[in-house]
Amino acid sequence: MKYDFDHEVQRFGTYSMKFDDPGYFRAIVPEIRLDKDTVRLLLADMDFKAAPAIVQAMHRVADHANFGYTTAGAEPGFNQSIVNWYRRRYGFELKTEWIIYSNGALDGVGQTINAFSQPGDGVILCSPVYSNFTSTIKHLGRKVVNCQKLHPAVGVYEMDWARFELLCAQTENG
Repeated sequence: MKYDFDHEVQRFGTYSMKFDDPGYFRAIVPEIRLDKDTVRLLLADMDFKAAPAIVQAMHRVADHANFGYTTAGAEPGFNQSIVNWYRRRYGFELKTEWIIYSNGALDGVGQTINAFSQPGDGVILCSPVYSNFTSTIKHLGRKVVNCQKLHPAVGVYEMDWARFELLCAQTENG
C-alpha cells in the first residue's frame, strides 16, 4: 500500500485543536511559538489525508446513519485479524486471549496502569506531556512521579536519563 505523505492537509480554520486553539498549547508550554510555520507535534493528530481504505470504512459507518456505541467484541473476526497481522508482519504467534480492546489512547493508558501497578504506586511521567495522562494516573489512585525533561533552550527538550534511571530504581514506582 502506498500513502501520500508528501501533501499536507491544511487544518487551519477547521476547528482543529492542533491548529485553531493556541490556548491548549500555551497551557502546556507557555513560550511555544505558534505561527503558521510551526510543526506542532504535541498532539497525535495527522497532518495528511487518511488512507483510502479508512475513508471508505468511515463512509460505510456514516451511510448507516447511526452513531451509537460500538464494540470490537461484536465482530467475531476482530481478534483473529490482529493475530493474522502479527503473524504476517512479524512472524509472531499472538494469542487472541492476550488482546484487550482499547477505546482510545487514554483507555489504553489506563488499562496498562491497572495491569502493571497498584493503587498508591507511583507512575513515572516525563513532562511536558499530554495533560490527560496526569489526570488518568490520579483518577486510578496512583501518584504522578514527574521526570521533568531537560529544557536547555526554547523549544528544545531532552530526556533526563539519570533522573529517569533513579526513579525507575525506586520500588514504589510500579
